[in-house]
Amino acid sequence: MKKTKFMMVGLTIFIFAAIVFAGCNNQGVGSIPQELTTSEKLWKEQGLRNYDFTLERQAFAPEDWRGPVNIQVRNGAAVSVTYVSSGAAVTEGKFDNADTIDKLFTMLKNAYAGKGDFEQKAYSIEVTYNPQMGYPTYFFIDVSQNIADEEQGYTVTNLIARTTTGPVQDYDSFVDNLRAAGATVEPAGEIIQDFFSVRGQAIKVNGEDVQVFEYSDQSTTEAEAALISPDGSSIGTSLPFWVAPPHFYKAGRIIVLYVGESKAVTDVLESVLGPQFAGRSEMEIKLAPIEEVRVNIAESFPVQVFVYIKGGLADACTTLHEVKTERNGNVIDIQVTTQRPRDAICAQVYSTFEENVALGSDFTSGETYTVNVNDAKPVNFVVQ
Repeated sequence: MKKTKFMMVGLTIFIFAAIVFAGCNNQGVGSIPQELTTSEKLWKEQGLRNYDFTLERQAFAPEDWRGPVNIQVRNGAAVSVTYVSSGAAVTEGKFDNADTIDKLFTMLKNAYAGKGDFEQKAYSIEVTYNPQMGYPTYFFIDVSQNIADEEQGYTVTNLIARTTTGPVQDYDSFVDNLRAAGATVEPAGEIIQDFFSVRGQAIKVNGEDVQVFEYSDQSTTEAEAALISPDGSSIGTSLPFWVAPPHFYKAGRIIVLYVGESKAVTDVLESVLGPQFAGRSEMEIKLAPIEEVRVNIAESFPVQVFVYIKGGLADACTTLHEVKTERNGNVIDIQVTTQRPRDAICAQVYSTFEENVALGSDFTSGETYTVNVNDAKPVNFVVQ
């Protein structure tokens, strides 16, 4: 009778259309069989570095360790592993030992040789290979005749070769081209926007949220894109409130929306999809014109020092961006910047802003201090 022992080591692969190259039993005797060597050589001859496949693990383990999962491999490494049932990303590296075909071959060789995760040569191994491409479509490993529940198997289905050089037509080719351009891409779940007629897929591109909406045909895509105003302020009858500049792109059957200010993201989106067809340009940051600087010393103990700053906003699109303070001894430098969408056409209405900057209380009585704000005249003050 076998003793019960839980052991998670490997994966199972399985394509029903595949033809059995070999079904082999290893009674702990030995060597790597010729059919494995031949099949691995055939796989390497395919030269595939970019491909997708579905993997299911057969093991005495929780469901989230078994899958099935969809795996995308680019440049020889897994870049996406998601559950077939939900589309959610797999966490905790649950399939790290089996997320490429090369790793599956390594697992098989280790099982035969008693290396890597296998403390001994497997008692028996059943394997099926794809006759045209060589990869294992199914294998089942029984490590020990005397231990139960340590068996593991893997099934591979839906292996599809991918190219990253073709034009973007849909979600998959968009993601492929992003990765080929050097961007990191992670699925982030489904998203719904009331102003679009289809549900979208959220992804993270270089850590930034990007939304992808795929339509049934290109004419529908173009019709939906035509509803978006040039600056992205309206979409049909909707007037979205944007927390950052919106950027709309389109290609093939997809519309892509990025709301943000990362130049790295807009650059890679433009390299893959071409220039945005709607939305706001990237933000232009400039030093604010300063009209007045005044130092106010509060009558408190300890004393508190504040700098009152009045500056200008060039037009209706210009807003205050940031106030930075840096102190070096008795010199305090304050940089005030404004922002506006580059190339935006805005009402030429000049306005002002006022800021009170707290400098704290770390000042020595009787010493002279200097405050510099942008290119305004320096202001000196002495704390009594």
